[in-house]
This record gives sequence, C-alpha cells and structure tokens, in this order.
Amino acid sequence: MSPELVLEDTPHGCQVHYQGRALYGPHPLPDADRRVRARSIAPGTLIVWPSPVLWHGWRELAVRLAPECTVFAPEADPVLHELARRHLPDDPRIVLLSATPAQAIEALRRAGEHRYRRVIEISTTASALTHRPRYRGLLAALEREIRVFWQNRMTLAAMGRLWVRNAIANIAQLRQATPVSPRSGPAVVCGAGPSLEKAIAFIREERPRVTLVAVDTALSVLHGHGVVPDLVVALEGQLANAYDFLPIPNRDYHLVTDLSASPLVARVHPRASWTVSEFVPFSLIRRLRSLPGVQWSLPPLGSVGVAAVRIAADLGCSPILCTGLDFAVSPGVTHARGAPACLTGMSQTCRLRPVPDPALGARLVSLPGASGPVHSTLVLAGYADELGRTIGDRGDVYAIAPFGLSFGATPVSAREACRCLEPEPAVSRERAGADAQRIDEASVHRKTYEFVNAELSRLTGFAASLSAGGVPPPQEIPPALDYLVVEASDRITSFAGPVRLRRADGATWRRLGIAADYYIDRWRTTLRLLEASEP
Repeated sequence: MSPELVLEDTPHGCQVHYQGRALYGPHPLPDADRRVRARSIAPGTLIVWPSPVLWHGWRELAVRLAPECTVFAPEADPVLHELARRHLPDDPRIVLLSATPAQAIEALRRAGEHRYRRVIEISTTASALTHRPRYRGLLAALEREIRVFWQNRMTLAAMGRLWVRNAIANIAQLRQATPVSPRSGPAVVCGAGPSLEKAIAFIREERPRVTLVAVDTALSVLHGHGVVPDLVVALEGQLANAYDFLPIPNRDYHLVTDLSASPLVARVHPRASWTVSEFVPFSLIRRLRSLPGVQWSLPPLGSVGVAAVRIAADLGCSPILCTGLDFAVSPGVTHARGAPACLTGMSQTCRLRPVPDPALGARLVSLPGASGPVHSTLVLAGYADELGRTIGDRGDVYAIAPFGLSFGATPVSAREACRCLEPEPAVSRERAGADAQRIDEASVHRKTYEFVNAELSRLTGFAASLSAGGVPPPQEIPPALDYLVVEASDRITSFAGPVRLRRADGATWRRLGIAADYYIDRWRTTLRLLEASEP
C-alpha cells in the first residue's frame, strides 16, 4: 500500500486518507448512502461512478438498481484503482475501468448499447474531483455513443427498407461501373455551405492544378460559375436526391454513388463508381462489398461531405482543401447561393410569399466555430465530429475561409490556400475519369447474376419455411437474412452473429414473413433486369 494512503476505522465506516486529504465525509457510509439515495435511477440507465475507492454506497445502490442497469466505475489514479480492485464487490453489474473513453466505449459495446437509454453520474468521494475533466470526458463519450446508437436505430427504422431496396436494384448497374484511378496531388472538396462562395474565385483560378471533388448539392453552385468538378459524390437514398442534378444539362464529371442511393441517379450518368456504406453491420453489406464493381467500402459517416473527404484521401490526394463544409447556419443563410435548397426557396417565392428562411424551425444551439460562436444543430455537430475523426492527425487538410464548426482542419484564407499547392504541377493532371477504364462487363454480369440468384434462393427457402409452419431458432434470425430486421427494428437486441430479437412472438414472425415476400419481389426484379441486359 502507498505510504500516502491511510485507511482509518471510524464508527461510521472506513475513512480513506490519500495525499493528505480525506476522501469521504465525516460519516463515510451514511454520507455515501445519502448521495446514492439522492439520484433517481430509471430502467435502462448506465451509471458512471467515478473513483469509487472503497465502494461505500454500493449496498444502497444495489437494491435501487432498476432492470438493465450497469455501473461503470472509472478510476484514474493507479493507487486508488488498485484499492478499488481489491475491494470490488462480487456483482456482474459493476465494471471497474481506467478513466479512458476508449475503454469505456469498448465496455459499453460489450454490454450492448441497446440496453441503455441514458447515462447518469453518481459521485461519493472527494477523489472524483481530482480528475474531474477526465471523468467528464468519459461521461460525454458514453452519452454520445448511446445517443448515436439510438439515432442510427431510428434512422434504420425509417430508412432501412429504402436502403436495402435501393441496394438490390443498383446491383443490376454494377456491370457498367467505371472505377476511379488513384491520383496524387492536391484536391479541393466542396460542400454546399455558405463558405463555398468565398472559394469560387480560388477554385476557378486553380482548377487545372487540383482534383475537384464536390458533393451533389454543390454541383449546381459550381455549374453556375462555369466550373465542372472531377468527381461528384451522391449517397442519398431518397428520390429527392435526383433533383440536385436537374439544373445540370451535361454529365462531364465522374459520379461516385452508394449502392443504397437512389437508382435513378446512377442511371443518368455515363460514368459511375460505387461505394458500399455499412449503415448497419448486416451480413448482406459484407457480401455486397465483395461484388465486382464496388470500389469503396465506407463506414457509416452520416454526411456526404465527410464521405467526399474520405474518398479524396483514399485516392491518395494531398493536400486536401475543404470549402463549404460548414455544418452551421446563419439567419437566412443555410447554403451557398445556387444550391438546390436556395433554388427551391426562390421558386416558391411570390409577392405574397417572401423567401423562406430554412433555419427557422430548426433546433439551433450556439457552438464555438472556426471564427467565433455559430448556430448549428446537434446532428450537424455530430457530422463535424465525424469529419474530425476521419481526418485524424493528418496535417495536410485545410479549410478555406471557414464559416462554421471547426473539424480539425487548418483554417486558411483563399489567398493562403494558393500557398498550399505546388508552385508548378509536376505533371499535367488528367481529369478524373479520363484515365478510368470500365471493368469486364461480361465477368461482372455473370458474378452479379450468381449473387442475386443465390440471395433469392436463400430468401425463398426461408419464406417457404415460415409459410409451412417452420419456426426458426427462438429469438434468432438466420445470419444471412439479417437485413429482414429493418422491418422489426424496434425488437432488435443485437447485430452480432445471428440477429437476436427482444420478442420473437407470432406477430414478429408475421412481419418478417411479409418482409421476406417483399424482398423476394425485389430480388426477382433485379434478376429479370440482369437477364434482359445480358451482354
């Protein structure tokens, strides 16, 4: 035991003195119990108990724990961590941690994010104040992880069927895929935020020297200034995404789109490369990644702007200059002029109906931005955080004239951005897509046909077993058919291995049977398209 650590028996429980400081109040056990009783603990609560030391208050907490509650006890001090470990109660609901967010998130994922709805903190010792910033950071990381999990779950419930349906339909277009060749040199990634307008002059001047990557909503802005990008990234699954391309008469760029995106977008583009976004860890997604014609496999990045930066980095571009990725709004201004949102607002304006403010009605919060406080939403702030994690510790990412939230890029003005480029291009850079070659259509057609036929056979057999009264293993869905759970996402407990359901009653299986019939029709449609287009 450390000489700085002294345990003292008192009539009211054991007192701990550490580094000349008493870690409990004058009455250690009653004081800790009182602090525990002061907190309301609802079902599905993850409790963070920083620096528990001797675990005073555990008996009170144990009897008050509601179902599906767990206690995470982080301890940053090595001496106190060892003391807590030696006195750790023998209860599986307690997890002793070091005070690192990464370890806490790993423990949360092992326990299952679906078990928790909220995170609360219970503090019973003075040592919890010593490393307060670390404990607060850990608490914030857990709250963010649970919030993102349930946001994704709600998004899956609302959009899951559309994404899977689009992916099945887009398989028929893979034989016409045109991969993008790797490239070096600088890239400019354009979002549709207000700061894009400040970078237009720079983009037009330096256009021959850079690979220009634009998100779909920035395409009309660039087109209005006579600028044609090399790559346009479109990942949205809804039909409304097709409207982003209506003002553009020519398709002189290379489209990068996702299998879960609207099939209409790829059909009107002569050159398209494909990505697969793992919007949920379905085994179907893993199988789609192995299809010929799929060039990128992307994690669930949320924002098309984040995906555009990721694609530019994967191509080997350096440095990467970002503009229009603001993740913030100001009164009357949410996008650059000429973006689809602005054009839609203007088209709906008349003498009796002024230009609407898209920012009105949004739940805006004030957050620190690149050049002072800005107004944003929690969703946009999440996208900015995701972009920061995507960039990581790269030192070659710059933000041109940033307006909104900071995401870890070095801010530069449009004039300073010129200094980030090579003085002269080493070689004449060809336009993206000019050096791209189509893949072997016959080979891709054969492999995709075999893939679709196998998926259809598997799903048809499952539907037949349900209609014949066959019952799958209790609370489990066959791993290869895990995408059916988008029809019962309110009853999912885990995506690891065979998908487990919270309830596996007759109503659930009827819902899954209806879903199976629906996807059988989708697979058959794709199979007919492949048969009709056989080279």
